[in-house]
Amino acid sequence: MPFYEYKCGECNNVFTLLRSVDKKDEVVNCPKCNSMNVKRVISRPMVSRVKSSDKADSSIEISSSPSSSSCANCSGGDCSSCGF
Repeated sequence: MPFYEYKCGECNNVFTLLRSVDKKDEVVNCPKCNSMNVKRVISRPMVSRVKSSDKADSSIEISSSPSSSSCANCSGGDCSSCGF
């Protein structure tokens, strides 16, 4: 299941949810203010260069993880810090 980012129109809270593709546009409440004035936003994928022993074979890894640390429980800069 992919992560989707949403932004609340009332309090401007940006948060991330893990949802199935068929539910990505269903109504969702803001976890901060409980408003239903929430819209899905486009987020950039996280891209990082993977080191290789062969310099000619450097590759790029694209992650479906959110690009910002906007998870409600996140205190770090990546999803491993909050368990997602």
